Amino acid sequence: MWHPVSQGNSPVHRVEPRVRILVAVAVTMTVYAITQAWVLGGVFVASCALVLAARIPYRDLRDRLLALNVFLVLLVLTLPWNAPGEALFCVGGAQYSREGLYRALVLSLKANALLFVVTSLVSTIEVTRFGASLESMGMPVKLTRLLLFAARYLEIISLEYTALRRTLLVRGFKMAFTRHGLRTVGYLLGMLFVRSFERAERITAAMKCRGFDGHFPRAAATPVRSADLLFGAVCGAACAYALLLQYGR
Repeated sequence: MWHPVSQGNSPVHRVEPRVRILVAVAVTMTVYAITQAWVLGGVFVASCALVLAARIPYRDLRDRLLALNVFLVLLVLTLPWNAPGEALFCVGGAQYSREGLYRALVLSLKANALLFVVTSLVSTIEVTRFGASLESMGMPVKLTRLLLFAARYLEIISLEYTALRRTLLVRGFKMAFTRHGLRTVGYLLGMLFVRSFERAERITAAMKCRGFDGHFPRAAATPVRSADLLFGAVCGAACAYALLLQYGR
């Protein structure tokens, strides 16, 4: 989730993680409250500027955009058929409404803006610093610990799945909706669970051998500089201005 986007030296990377997290939360709440497309367009442009400032690698950004917008294309194709309003065209008695299309485009703008914001502000935080920042902000220790383990070992579980799936392909397996295909997928998922459980036991033993007593050593929080406060103030003012444009009339 964080790697390799978190490895960088951009102006955004140098902002204190706690400030970035708070800004991401503020922007998320602002985007949620906005319903006018032209205001969302401005927020989207600002989120693009954040991505450029964070110097996100093109390949990582492309993969995230592709995964999100495949779903959003389906939303644009299907939502207007179920929304009441002025019909743009009709097919077999069903109407593709203008209001439904507008609503789908608004949701698409919101989703892409939030993707850019989270990618530039949150994904650029190294995972251990992210957990330490959440703890210093008062988040429950158990929650941050679960987050750290999930961020670290979901990738490992994914690699285990890839290795098992590659083994099936080498043996000539082709997925089909048959008894043999479903049984093989069941075996695959069962083996993935068994391997994950065995790896968890090995990791637990290794951590105990290194003196783990249920608590991670807490890294000292980095001081908040004036540049960090300025970044937070500018982003907060931008959120307030966007809300003023939405509700000020």
